Amino acid sequence: MFVGSLGEVLFAVSSYKALTFRDFKREGGAKYATHEVIGQPPKVEYLHRELEKLSLEIDLISELGVSPESEMQKIIEMSRDGEANYLIIGGRVYGDCLWVIEDYSEQVKIFGEKGEVRASKVSLKLTEYN
Repeated sequence: MFVGSLGEVLFAVSSYKALTFRDFKREGGAKYATHEVIGQPPKVEYLHRELEKLSLEIDLISELGVSPESEMQKIIEMSRDGEANYLIIGGRVYGDCLWVIEDYSEQVKIFGEKGEVRASKVSLKLTEYN
């Protein structure tokens, strides 16, 4: 079953593959300026909305039909190239924008006998791209 995607990273669950995400977090806000006024409380002025940010974690596990090294390479290339992609969840585009990978980190959990990565935990931080 197709769960979603971020560029070439395809989230799916089936009898032969499981690649999903967890700990999904969305952040946003607004920017304000404060102006001092003599003898009165300061005045607050709305300037603009902040860019939205997302964070999520992905477990890349070879025993679940995923190649941790090739999936991680896709993530690295998207980040290094500044590639902006839609985040699709449940068949719908998430948010009304494209997203870029601002930060990524990989924690290798298991190496195989030949030094290949068998399991890793990847943390992504995405930023809205206008």
